[in-house]
Amino acid sequence: MRGVYLCPLTGKNAIFTNITDMNAESIIDLYRKRNRVEHCFRTINTMGIAFPVYHWTPQKIRVHMFFSLMAYLFLSLIYNEIHRADESVSLISTMEYMKDINLIYAANGKHVTEKIECKSHVSDLIRRTMNLEGMMKE
Repeated sequence: MRGVYLCPLTGKNAIFTNITDMNAESIIDLYRKRNRVEHCFRTINTMGIAFPVYHWTPQKIRVHMFFSLMAYLFLSLIYNEIHRADESVSLISTMEYMKDINLIYAANGKHVTEKIECKSHVSDLIRRTMNLEGMMKE
């Protein structure tokens, strides 16, 4: 991107740019996509998914960013499914509700019993929506 700048003016936003070969709708669309990426990284940092790790090689940086992005995408998939059923759930609160889900395995000899314990109605909604029982048995 060749210089898209945002300037808040009395509660409204104006985009100043040196891009001259695109129409206004394309520039606005380009800014929205850029803003979505920035929002993604802010969310990742807020939730501690991608804490600062200092890598020195390009390969390690790519791998770290790949796993951070995969964690965010997995979280956003869960959020999108849960938000349809409960609009009070936010992307960040989804992470907290996932902490309320406990997978319990009890072994007695060769017999293993599996149980999922949910501490809130939203975590139980995540359990049902994501079919966690089916994932445990596979």
